[in-house]
Amino acid sequence: TEWGPLGPADRDLLVKVRLAGLWEAPTGQQAQQQASRAEVQTVGTNIHAEHVELDRLVLETADQLGVLVPSRPTAEQLSWMNEMSGLTGTDYDRV
Repeated sequence: TEWGPLGPADRDLLVKVRLAGLWEAPTGQQAQQQASRAEVQTVGTNIHAEHVELDRLVLETADQLGVLVPSRPTAEQLSWMNEMSGLTGTDYDRV
């Protein structure tokens, strides 16, 4: 690239950060609604906002560098999301 060589670790970083955002951003948003403790709701708000911005940067960078990044969470991440989506209140807080 014009910024130097792009190695496997560089590609892997972009993919892994994108994967993190694909489940952590929506789960953070979910925590705002389903958690009972204000602290958990606040953490959810922060996680969501930070991952939205980070995801924007990762997508922009991946596009500039021609790196294909995932568009869906992994099966494992979807499993976590499904587990959490069925919880509310203190049960949600604990998970």
